[in-house]
Parts: sequence; C-alpha cells; structure tokens
Amino acid sequence: MSDSDANTAPEELPQGDLIKILRDQHAEMQDLFATLLSTAEGRQETFDRLRRLIVSHEVAEEMILRPVSAQLVDMKIVAMLDHEELQATEALKKLEAVDVTSKGFLELAVDLQRTMGEHADKEESLEFPRLLEGCNQQVRLRLGASLARAEADAPTHAHPSAVGSTNAQNRGGTLRSPGRPRPRRLGQTPAQVDAIVPKSRCHRCGADDLGRQ
Repeated sequence: MSDSDANTAPEELPQGDLIKILRDQHAEMQDLFATLLSTAEGRQETFDRLRRLIVSHEVAEEMILRPVSAQLVDMKIVAMLDHEELQATEALKKLEAVDVTSKGFLELAVDLQRTMGEHADKEESLEFPRLLEGCNQQVRLRLGASLARAEADAPTHAHPSAVGSTNAQNRGGTLRSPGRPRPRRLGQTPAQVDAIVPKSRCHRCGADDLGRQ
C-alpha cells in the first residue's frame, strides 16, 4: 500500500487505521439504530450500547480527528461538522430523558438516526478523503491508537462540557488562526503528528478525556 491511500477502498484499510475505525463505528451505529427501532425487546440495553458508542465516538473525534482535520480540510467544513455534532449531542441528551417504551422515544430516535446518518455521510465524503490523502498509513495507525484510548476514557453520557456552553462553543469556533499556513501534507511520522494532536484535551471545549475542564 502506498503512502497516499486516497484511492484505497475502505475495506482494504488495515485494522487500527483511524479511518477504518470511524467508518466501522458509523456502520455499527446504524445497525444499533435499526435494532432499537425494530423491536421493543431489550430496547433499553440497545439504547445504552448506542448511547455509549455515540458519546465515545464524538468525544474521540473532537480530541483526535478534528484537530488533524483543521490542518487538512476546509475550515468551513470543519466548522459545519462541529456544529452538527453539537446538535446531535443535544438531541441525544433529549432522547436520554425520555422513557424507551414511549412513542416519543421512537420519534426522537428516528430523528437522531437520520441526523447521525447524514453527518456520517458528510464525514466520509468531505473529511475522510482529505485525511487519507494527507496522512500516511503509519500516521493513521498512530491516530487510531490515540482514538481508541480517548474512547476508552470518554464519558458514557452526552459530553457535558461542550453542550450548552457558550464559551466552549466560541472556543470551538477558532481552530486555526487565519494567518497559520496549511501544510500540503501532514507529517509522515508519528512524531510530527504529536506536534498538532492533543493527547487528552477536547479541541472544542478544552475538557480532558473525562469531561473535566
């Protein structure tokens, strides 16, 4: 496999690759949504699994993926994806407050499924190709390992530090100063990635991997 994997099919990416992990999680979310909406049996357990997956996925993206994307992807796209994740987290918090046996729960779950699916499609079409082009396999494996660590330490409920915090959202609006040059390719070694990827802080709200500011 060449250093630039922009044209590599998703199924050909190695285990542990950042992009493969995120794509696989997108697919798992949709599978859980399908189960959640199709049967009442075990609905609470299914929702608990789905909630944990969404929260850990979004928190880890904030901490690991998005700071790298800020170097490689158009900032309007990065800002759009950040905004959509804030909206999804708000929607998840509302869903958590509703009884899983109620009609209202199913209606909110359908809306969240659509929101998450559309958001995942945008990430996979607008964000991931730029990372495949700008990060070689060694770097993406390093980022994949960092993502796994961030997910392991993530909160189990909707990220408490970014949602509803005006200061946090304002901080998230400035990912890269206008005068900062955008590198044509992200560094080819993990050491170079270390220079821009925070290991334990959310780039949007400044919280650490346990949600503490």
